[in-house]
Amino acid sequence: MALVNQLLPENAKSAILHFAQPGRKYEDVFEAHYRLNTRSALRRHFSGYEIALHSWEAEPAYHAGKAAIFHLVRAWSSLVPSGMSTALFAFMRKSQVVTPQPGVLDEGKRRDR
Repeated sequence: MALVNQLLPENAKSAILHFAQPGRKYEDVFEAHYRLNTRSALRRHFSGYEIALHSWEAEPAYHAGKAAIFHLVRAWSSLVPSGMSTALFAFMRKSQVVTPQPGVLDEGKRRDR
């Protein structure tokens, strides 16, 4: 969806959104920014972290309340690679660098002097 959203002009996006989600209020539509929405961008930006990434395909939300469109979007979602999923969850923690203390071996035993 991000690729399509970036290629379409604003007036086309508005018309498609109004068709796909007719009950959506104008104030609930926000400008899209795509900065950290790929696996490589997340790994590049958080290089000092251990990262676990999980892609997930949510139930289609843009189907205009029509069952046929819902099933087409769902079928499409099952065919595309995981990198094109609608949701990417990132779980991160800082990498832990263990620095040995002076006079202590890696096995935790004190050195004989």
